[in-house]
Amino acid sequence: MVLDQNEDRWFANMLYLMGEKKGMELMQALSKQEVSIRSGRSLVTQLLGAGEYDLQVVAYWYRPYLMKKQGAPVDWIGIEPAIVALHPISIVEKTPHPNAARLLLDFYLSEEGQKALREIDKIPLRKGVEADSKRVAELVARTPHVIKYEGDPGKQIKLFNEIFIGR
Repeated sequence: MVLDQNEDRWFANMLYLMGEKKGMELMQALSKQEVSIRSGRSLVTQLLGAGEYDLQVVAYWYRPYLMKKQGAPVDWIGIEPAIVALHPISIVEKTPHPNAARLLLDFYLSEEGQKALREIDKIPLRKGVEADSKRVAELVARTPHVIKYEGDPGKQIKLFNEIFIGR
């Protein structure tokens, strides 16, 4: 098994979703499985596809999805609730071209813009624009959980490092 060294957000959200006691028990049991720790989630997925590892603990769903579409011997299973990261867009207050920024924002939110985002394997959020992967659309629609930290993020990072990296 392999896990990216920067999965403290996943770690914190699993503790939040499972409860601290149960979540810590899972993380400690997982760490005893001699999980290989590597840097770079995309690299880790490529190594998985190359056969270096049998299982990647956390992955961006679209990497194995695209690799499988190209014939790689990989697949993915989504846990529930799905943990999703939002990537908001905004306009900087003193942007030199505010109208151009507004037009770009309008495009992103439009049906055409959401379809364009889908074409680069992002999950569209506009009603009527389906995701490329039905599995992802169904998973996110059933049980989304937006990534968030509860409490002190420094504590969560320290705990993750102690359990999985040993520092």
